[in-house]
Amino acid sequence: MKKTFRFAASALGVLALGLSASGLMVKASLADLAGGAELILLGRVIEARSSWSLDNSLIVTLTTIEVRETIKGRAVFRRIAVQTPGGQVGDLRLTVSDEPAFAADETVLLFLKPLPARFSGANSILVLNSPAPVYEMLDKAQGKYSIGEDGLARKAGYRLLAVDESDDTALPLIELTARIKTLLRRPAAARRTP
Repeated sequence: MKKTFRFAASALGVLALGLSASGLMVKASLADLAGGAELILLGRVIEARSSWSLDNSLIVTLTTIEVRETIKGRAVFRRIAVQTPGGQVGDLRLTVSDEPAFAADETVLLFLKPLPARFSGANSILVLNSPAPVYEMLDKAQGKYSIGEDGLARKAGYRLLAVDESDDTALPLIELTARIKTLLRRPAAARRTP
């Protein structure tokens, strides 16, 4: 009852104020993503499951990724988990704008940062029931490329403040990984991190 009331009150507040639930993001360049990520990997989505956060204030989804290739950092485990806000528990669904969606068996290239391993006030949405290390997306949906059967890596699922005129939203996976590796070879001072 308490969860439903809090959620309903928040939803009514948004409706009463006439505010839009979606936002606009600032563009994160490929250099920003490469420089800011602690782990960049190519992998396959195994499963996604949603649950309430530890403090019961938010629905979060934990997506298990099978690591195929590590481009930056070190994936010690064969599988990792990515936690994102939103999902469905029972009949209640929470959709959060600009967060990535994952489909089973989808091939993805992800820019990640570790999720703190301990529960604290600053990390009240942490889900602790994962056997794999848990990460979060860098720059939300901008940190995810979906790899199609045609070999193209595509970004989607977010809205930017300005028109995106960059050439990194849809390109062959081979070219994308080559660009990332080139950026990673540049001195750290030459890269801008978010």
